[in-house]
Amino acid sequence: QGASFASLKAQYGSGFRTPSYHNQQGTFHTPQSQQWSFGIQQALGTKSTFGLNYVGNHGIHIPVYNEGLNAFVPSGLEPFPTKAPTPIFGAVEEYYSGGVSNYNGLTANFNQRMTYGFSVQAQYTWSHTNDTVSNNGVTATPYSAGSQPPSIQYQINPVCLKCNNYGPADYDIRNNFTAAYVWQMPYKFGSKPMNAVLGGWIVSQNFFAHSGLPYTIIDNTTSITNYGPTNTVANVIAGNGQQNCQNGNSQCLNINAFGPANMFSTFPNQRRNGYRGPMFFDSDLTIAKNFKLTEKFTFQFATNFYNVLNHPNFTNPDNLIGDGTFRS
Repeated sequence: QGASFASLKAQYGSGFRTPSYHNQQGTFHTPQSQQWSFGIQQALGTKSTFGLNYVGNHGIHIPVYNEGLNAFVPSGLEPFPTKAPTPIFGAVEEYYSGGVSNYNGLTANFNQRMTYGFSVQAQYTWSHTNDTVSNNGVTATPYSAGSQPPSIQYQINPVCLKCNNYGPADYDIRNNFTAAYVWQMPYKFGSKPMNAVLGGWIVSQNFFAHSGLPYTIIDNTTSITNYGPTNTVANVIAGNGQQNCQNGNSQCLNINAFGPANMFSTFPNQRRNGYRGPMFFDSDLTIAKNFKLTEKFTFQFATNFYNVLNHPNFTNPDNLIGDGTFRS
């Protein structure tokens, strides 16, 4: 009715709260993906094969959440102004379809069919996944809201998406190895009691190993005013703090290589997901015994040993530099 911010503030005082503003920029497109692939396979004898496969894809129109259009840092931190660009609003947030993604993966696989009761298959994949935001930018997955540390699902630099968001995806696993074997003992005995005891055994085991998952270092000591609800602190790093990150007591990151955002003139000076956590390894073993009951029926007793080597796997370390240490 013609009222202004100043007149409402004067009339209602603290009862008038500076409103936030949520907007959608332009046409909101459905995310799209273009994919291509190529593969070859070669027989090795009569029972073994080797294959090599390449897969690539490119995603466009991925939703992006920019929460910092009205953000500012009073102490000064580029590209933020020292005062709110539009003081009559609080946080100004915007959705738009500006995200992109790229994937390239090369897989080598080997398969050997049953030979003397033994079969094996193994697969190794090298891949690289880059995007501006993972999980469509708005979807909670084990890689996002429920993970530790949580993934970044917003635009870091409010004036430039690709400058700091385009980096490894939350699930960018560079090296991934899987293998499994099954051994059905082929021994046959003339004696039924011996055959019942020593025959019919099956041993199988699988192996999983992959490189660590990426994450971003966050400075929780430097506040950004009027940023949206997700990104209220800075994402910034000084130097290169990545160290050998293995399972156990190794130090993934060097705390002395990091500094608060307010010691720099520009925010931020790192790309998203520039650091790696510990690798993953696991192996499961199954031992089974078949008992022949009749011509048509067989009874099997099996025992499963999960994580048979009792190998610990750790999540990514704490990513907040304000804690003074990067705890796992």
